[in-house]
Amino acid sequence: MSDDEHFKKIMSEQQTYKIPLAEFWANYKLPSFKIIMLSWAFGVSVYLIFIFLPSYLYTFIHVKLSDALSAHTLAIIFMMLLIPLFGHLSDKAGRKPILFISLIGFVIFSYPLFSLMVKNTFLAILTALLAFAILEAMFQGVMPAIMTESFPARVRYTGLSVSYNISMAIFGGTTPLVSVWLTKVSGGNVWMPAYYLIASVIIAIITLLFMPETYKKELD
Repeated sequence: MSDDEHFKKIMSEQQTYKIPLAEFWANYKLPSFKIIMLSWAFGVSVYLIFIFLPSYLYTFIHVKLSDALSAHTLAIIFMMLLIPLFGHLSDKAGRKPILFISLIGFVIFSYPLFSLMVKNTFLAILTALLAFAILEAMFQGVMPAIMTESFPARVRYTGLSVSYNISMAIFGGTTPLVSVWLTKVSGGNVWMPAYYLIASVIIAIITLLFMPETYKKELD
């Protein structure tokens, strides 16, 4: 049964709250908190690597802006092609294994990949960004499903919108600001964005340990 059919069935049986936010707040604070913590790393990785990074490379590493933007564009295209593949793979192997591989990969490879970009050649920057694109594609291929499967149909849209958008507003959208601030207060340490990314990913790994596997879950 599709999600739309589930929702129509629930509406016909009058199983919804007049104020879904009330039920969500009363019964689903813990799943919401887990999604917020998981989305922290999601937001930081997206905003840092695939939004802010060209400006960061140009401003702090003095990479040619054309090189940074060209490598960035190619990496985004590569990532877009991989996202459906990892989403499909998570339907077969599970959400958590793919997500763990992605998160552990960010912890292990973020510093080396930032070091590679500091070499300030187009090939080095492109190689680093393509590697990041693989890790991010795993993350993005799984996150929509794991968020959807964390809430029942009657509060699903409320749970998704509140949890995800709180995290994106607080952590994702502020990533460029935090990255620049950390770099400046550390005396110009250009590795600080990488450290911030690693810290957020470690929080996500700890959170994921306490989340159930949901890929075989029948949506209600």
